[in-house]
Amino acid sequence: MICSFCNIRQATQRHHKFSQTKNNRKIYGKILDMDFNIEYVCIDCHAGHAKISDWALWDEKKFRSEAEALGIALPDGSKSFRNKRLNYKM
Repeated sequence: MICSFCNIRQATQRHHKFSQTKNNRKIYGKILDMDFNIEYVCIDCHAGHAKISDWALWDEKKFRSEAEALGIALPDGSKSFRNKRLNYKM
């Protein structure tokens, strides 16, 4: 498989579009590892995220939107996401 970013080198790593931080892992668990959230990249492009395109760096809203479009049942989300959603509805 070729790297999704440079389209040159062999992809040897998995990049999570929505970060697998400790808090995100606690909330979303294995959903983070589903195919819709993964890009296969080479080590040169993945190192330090310096070469990672904006389209492959998701915030929680984008992650949830993509998951919901696929019919994936999601937990409530992070506290900050829930607060933003509540404030928006007011």
